[in-house]
Amino acid sequence: MSSNEALNAQIAESNGTTVINNQYLSFLLGVEPFAISVAKILEIIEYDQVTLVPTAPSKYRGVVNLRGKIIPVIELTKVFGMSESEITKRTCIIIMEVLLDDELTTIGCMVDKVLIVQDIDEQAIEDTPAIGTVIAADYVKGLSNIDGNFITILDTDTIFSAPELVIDYEDSFGTSFASSGAGIN
Repeated sequence: MSSNEALNAQIAESNGTTVINNQYLSFLLGVEPFAISVAKILEIIEYDQVTLVPTAPSKYRGVVNLRGKIIPVIELTKVFGMSESEITKRTCIIIMEVLLDDELTTIGCMVDKVLIVQDIDEQAIEDTPAIGTVIAADYVKGLSNIDGNFITILDTDTIFSAPELVIDYEDSFGTSFASSGAGIN
């Protein structure tokens, strides 16, 4: 079983439990550790066959076909103004559901490496300082000190509703893509 398959199994198991609110998937963007709530994650896929869309904003890597559904893929490093990452065998796409305009939307996020699913108690999540973070505080739920290292916990609904990521699929991807029901409206 690959590490992604093992994590997907752990995420699927977590989604069937009541303690899901305290479980987070940690991953790296460059060398910076981040985490998102397992409750938002559908699955993790290997980075493969991402189709570039020429008219899409630069923060979009392209789209993937996931069992017949077109899923837009966003490069979080570009969203956060970080150095662009090199594609390696550890590069993955986290497929998740986010809330946009009161609708659940499926989207993919390209990350450099997935780490583990871990429990992080809400009391262990501290407010984000106004300065000294890698990314805008609006995108961050908080910081947590795990084994002496800080991990940034992201607020995915806020990130993916940011004005620079909301695009008009009619203009950028064409009518057929817009009508597929996938992506950000």
